Amino acid sequence: MMKKLVVIAIILTFGFVSTNLRAQKNQSRLVSFSTLKSNKPIYILDDKVISDTVANIFNKIRPDDILEIKVLGNIESSALYGSAGAYGGYVIVTKQYGTKQYQEKFSKFSKDYRSYLIAHKGDDSRICYVLPDGSILTDNSIDKQRKLYEINASDIKSITFSKESEKATGIKPAIVGINIKAKNN
Repeated sequence: MMKKLVVIAIILTFGFVSTNLRAQKNQSRLVSFSTLKSNKPIYILDDKVISDTVANIFNKIRPDDILEIKVLGNIESSALYGSAGAYGGYVIVTKQYGTKQYQEKFSKFSKDYRSYLIAHKGDDSRICYVLPDGSILTDNSIDKQRKLYEINASDIKSITFSKESEKATGIKPAIVGINIKAKNN
């Protein structure tokens, strides 16, 4: 665990650039920061600007709680965060925040799904998610969280939800089917 923290701190301190950036279309916000004028990168933790040092940021979160870290180059960071992002940026997403985001996103498409989450206090561990490619996500792994978090709301056509039920053989889990809009070529 400590090794993870050291590696993440080194990456954030020296600003290594990732070539595997995944931008979330239509979910970015342009933010104006007149008070943050320095030659340091911007740090975003769960969609909030963090003005702390790298060490303080990682005192606030455990490495096991991190879902994703995106390293933004100067141009991409400036496009998203204005002059505050002129020296690049780091976007850190925690597992808890990522889960909350995809649950809110899917709840907009299904009242039954929203009701289920309310009744189960946000616990979706007994839900099977069926992705558009037919793959099924049943566990509570980081892979599940990342795949669901990365689905853009603007790409969703509909969400189908079937509640869990009890049968003689046991409990059938709830199922969420995610239907994506057809891409225009």
